[in-house]
Amino acid sequence: MAEIGHLREFSPISSDWSIFKARLLNYFAANGIKEEKDEDRMKAILLNTCDEEAYKLIFDLVSPEKPEQRTFGQLIKVFDEYFKPQQSAFALRYKFYAARKEYGETATQWAGRLRRLVIPYAIK
Repeated sequence: MAEIGHLREFSPISSDWSIFKARLLNYFAANGIKEEKDEDRMKAILLNTCDEEAYKLIFDLVSPEKPEQRTFGQLIKVFDEYFKPQQSAFALRYKFYAARKEYGETATQWAGRLRRLVIPYAIK
């Protein structure tokens, strides 16, 4: 069966982990690769799409084990925790309260932009 789509290498220096992860999961969905039955294949694809820096990083993060000894889900969780943004609550609140409607921006666009500022950080 021919593969659908193409995955670029993941580089921790120049790539965004959340974007790469979403593309990886979409690639699996498009190719009918399911975690229940294709765990080893998913892990191999993830590790194969890591550039040298990313592979060194995952190797260091799971040490003393080797990345191949971990499951796909465990490797994803390790990267998720490592790349989770650490942002100051004060800075996030400032960005929200400093947000202003831009010239030419519709009310719907403005509301959407405000939601994106609020939802991930649960500003109260």
